[in-house]
Amino acid sequence: MSEQDTSIFSSGASISSGAESNTPDPDIDPYIEREPDPEAGVFDIGLVLAGAISAGAYSAGVLDYLVEALDAWEAAKSEKQDVPMHRVRIRVIAGASAGSMNGAIAAVALQYDFHHVRSGDNDKSNPFYDAWVKRISIDKLLAVHDLVGKSPVVRSALDSTILQSITDDSLNYKAKVKHRPYLDGRVRFIFTQGGLRGIPYFLNLNGNTNEGLAMSLHKSYRSFSIGFNGMPIRRRPDDMPLATNIGQPKATDVGWASLGNAALGSGAFPIGLAPRLEKRNVSDLNWRYVTGVGNKPIWLTPAWASTINGVTPTPPYPYFDEFVVDGGTMDNEPLDLARAEMAGTVARNERDGLLAKRALIMIDPFADALITDFNKQESGRSGNLISSGIGLLGAWKNQARFNPVDLALALDDSVFSRFLIAPSRKRSDGTRDPSSAFDLASGALGGFGGFLEEEYRRHDYLLGRRNCQQFLSNYFTLPASNPLFPQDLMFRQRWALAANQEIPIIPVVGTLADPEPLPPWPTRPVDLKALRSQANTRIKRVVDASLAMAGISGWKRWLSGVGVWFVKGEVLNRAIAAVQKDLQTRSLPTEPSTPYITKPLPTDNDLYPDA
Repeated sequence: MSEQDTSIFSSGASISSGAESNTPDPDIDPYIEREPDPEAGVFDIGLVLAGAISAGAYSAGVLDYLVEALDAWEAAKSEKQDVPMHRVRIRVIAGASAGSMNGAIAAVALQYDFHHVRSGDNDKSNPFYDAWVKRISIDKLLAVHDLVGKSPVVRSALDSTILQSITDDSLNYKAKVKHRPYLDGRVRFIFTQGGLRGIPYFLNLNGNTNEGLAMSLHKSYRSFSIGFNGMPIRRRPDDMPLATNIGQPKATDVGWASLGNAALGSGAFPIGLAPRLEKRNVSDLNWRYVTGVGNKPIWLTPAWASTINGVTPTPPYPYFDEFVVDGGTMDNEPLDLARAEMAGTVARNERDGLLAKRALIMIDPFADALITDFNKQESGRSGNLISSGIGLLGAWKNQARFNPVDLALALDDSVFSRFLIAPSRKRSDGTRDPSSAFDLASGALGGFGGFLEEEYRRHDYLLGRRNCQQFLSNYFTLPASNPLFPQDLMFRQRWALAANQEIPIIPVVGTLADPEPLPPWPTRPVDLKALRSQANTRIKRVVDASLAMAGISGWKRWLSGVGVWFVKGEVLNRAIAAVQKDLQTRSLPTEPSTPYITKPLPTDNDLYPDA
């Protein structure tokens, strides 16, 4: 690409290269290449909440304990107790899919003094627990509230109306206002999304057509800035600022409603859940950039901002509208978005444990274990239409999660800038609890299993609390020689871990140090008969509405309905049998005890015996 070919890339490295105006705004924190280090005695953290589907209950439990632990430590410091006196500050919460939904709940909950759910305690209001354990369930997702009226539009296989209701109630949550010192200044919330329309770009390339190359960017995000504790609201140029002291329910406020909609869009699992319409200022899309080319960021300019072969495209001012789906389809673990917010567009967080001043904590309920027998890896191996389709879906998901840079950093034990909280049912002595070979109850059915039973979600929530306690106590540490800590022998003897002589960054104090018990593996059976009945009703309504949408009527509609009627029963039997098999594999009981019997699908040898 020649120097003058800048219709897709703006050549400048300063922030003005992506802006429509160079006039400084006192409320805007411009993107810069390297962020200044935090003050002495301050350690900055960013939370990265990976996609999780129904295992969002696990991430919610982690957040519940993390907030409780930080609050207890701050209270101990204010009371001049014998605890470390350094500060921790949350700078950014980045999420994908269910992680974005938890991020939106956190944006509201962190303003208030909410009750924390411990083992044996679930009768008080907690915004994370209410949304992820009490409110969501398969019977609500199989309802037909989205298909009412004379000409309903089928937007998804499942009924997504309950998600809007949960979101509105989460936004409107209120309790006693609480000041949290670790939210000092602006906290940024970033939710990844998959845009179905895509942002258009154009690259001038000389060739026989002299028309260049058009392309679209579908990997997107929506971002917000919140000033907690009465702080002024400062933001990045493409952020929507959110006030915490508005005089109306947040669900009716344009900004907060946009945060809820962005989180729902990020969690809109393709086909399963309804996509969400995003409406954003066109100017926001000028702030996309790439790094790794030289030592400066390169700012992307949408095609409508350029003159292409003498033609100026008509811009979609003032708003760019598109439907968005699950952010996990494009960026399931937005580590780099959080890293850039904390360190700068081209900088990185210091990795050396003796110098580290910032760290990212990734909460990932599905940090997959290594396959030890690759001969049993079945996905996509048969080569038939069904196998290839399923394999392609798995390939999209896995590729969205694979980042070579993140993999390389994970292999380096000396990196103290990235940490991971993932499910583990190991007991205190390191042995595995024999009740199940699996860690998450919600891991059944590819992550949708938690919707089947509240006990599954409660187990995962409490396991998240337990794992967060273990993480803070034993793994989220720095070498004692890091300047964050006092360099005296008495402090080191009091707080350094015997295992490695490292000191916890967030000390667990008071009653929070009492071990969180290992939650018992669920024993309440899933009623498969009721599940089949609900699914049958949902399928019938979806098929009827789909035929009407397609304009099929009269005898064609009747004939189509008869065909669906014949196929539906067998499909449901196979689906319920698959559910039962997966639950039994994970030591999760089901009803009825008699398994559904179905004929096996024909193999290639059955179809082509002479091949």
